[in-house]
Amino acid sequence: MGAISPRSGAAASSAFWPVAIVLAVGATRIGSLERETPGSDEATFILMAASVLDGDLPFVALMDFKPPLLFFMLAGWMAAFGESLLAVRLFGDACLLLSCIAVFAIALRWTDPVSAGLGAAITVAIATGVDMYAAAEAPAMALLMAALWLLVARGGEVRAAAATGLLLSLMVLTRTNLCVVTAAVGVWLAAAHRRASGGGGGQRHAPPFCWPPWLRSAF
Repeated sequence: MGAISPRSGAAASSAFWPVAIVLAVGATRIGSLERETPGSDEATFILMAASVLDGDLPFVALMDFKPPLLFFMLAGWMAAFGESLLAVRLFGDACLLLSCIAVFAIALRWTDPVSAGLGAAITVAIATGVDMYAAAEAPAMALLMAALWLLVARGGEVRAAAATGLLLSLMVLTRTNLCVVTAAVGVWLAAAHRRASGGGGGQRHAPPFCWPPWLRSAF
């Protein structure tokens, strides 16, 4: 029998971890899906989304201090999967799954599949005790991690930079206090572009997004 090449072994490991992440999210969250009593904020968000689903605009028939995109996203999910507490909580699980997959994809560019998978596992573990399935943090984190993946994987492309800006804008419309992240990424890209172009204009492509070594290690 022929020996398995390191490349094929790495590919198999890379394919295994996304499946493991899906199973980990399901195993750690399924026990709370049947809990009948929603949290106070969770109940408010569901009512706001149901109001949007009935044709009302946010902050007209009902009022909450969160940005409006959460209610539109939750209303769209409820329209597709039903107006039930189970469907709403699966929305939060789907957002967590997207965040974990993005963490794995980002870390995989810097390290081996096992270390990247452990990073995703830590993300799952941190979210295990959070019962706010409809909270703004869930979709906001999914949008943020998708934007960071674009910066890392396609940071030298102008279209990727535009898509990153769109994702970060949607994130702010979901969770306002994350606007500082958007501002930080904007300053970083502007400084990197100015440094790469020697302080002048005329560069057609955005510079690659490069993390400093200490931040890469921390991540």
